[in-house]
Amino acid sequence: MNISEKHISEAQMEEMVALVDNQQQSIGLDRFDVESVLKGKVGMAYEAGDEENMGNGPFMREFFGQLAQKEQVKMSSYLLLLLRMDPNRPMMMDEMEAINDFLEALGDCDFEVRWGIGNCPEGEVMSILAVCTRDI
Repeated sequence: MNISEKHISEAQMEEMVALVDNQQQSIGLDRFDVESVLKGKVGMAYEAGDEENMGNGPFMREFFGQLAQKEQVKMSSYLLLLLRMDPNRPMMMDEMEAINDFLEALGDCDFEVRWGIGNCPEGEVMSILAVCTRDI
């Protein structure tokens, strides 16, 4: 799995608001969520799409498994997750468990978490955006 990584700070706030706030979402994120994760903070944005058509559960387990190993994630205090998936399909229990297992794998890390579920970009089965930041 290829997870793209990008340094992110308050300077990219409008770009991130446009990405998050322009989505059709069943569980919504908005400008306030992006501001709470980026204003006065720095970190990394991680993103991947299920290009191998692994299926949502296995894709999420692989993505979050890799994410849990990253030092930047372990040092973060704020986490924004945007899961983009087929709007005609409910989220399954194994997919929720992948998120829970990820948060448990981080152990004593103390996060403020914001998350949403939006529609998947055209031609993708699923994609995940995770923004992990800490105060400057």
